[in-house]
Amino acid sequence: SGSFSDEIGRVTQREDSQFIYLDIDLKGQKLTDFRVEAADGYITLSGEIQSEENSSSFKGLYRSSFHKSFPAPEQAQLKNYQVQKTDDKITLKFDKMSS
Repeated sequence: SGSFSDEIGRVTQREDSQFIYLDIDLKGQKLTDFRVEAADGYITLSGEIQSEENSSSFKGLYRSSFHKSFPAPEQAQLKNYQVQKTDDKITLKFDKMSS
């Protein structure tokens, strides 16, 4: 393996009456660095991923950087957000604009 094609996975949007949440699936990858930028109608994720491969015949450590950008949800206030990270996903929480 050691492949980093599409290093981070699907981005899923959900919301409640006050907030918009974006869940980013890490696909089992270990992030060693992670940055979020939210501006000009886009959200940009960037950072570094580290992966280890251990087998009876090979031991290796892989590092790869990633950069993913996508349109922000229309109702999200981009200047005010929180980042919550767990082992398997990152959640971005945006205040929702009042309609």
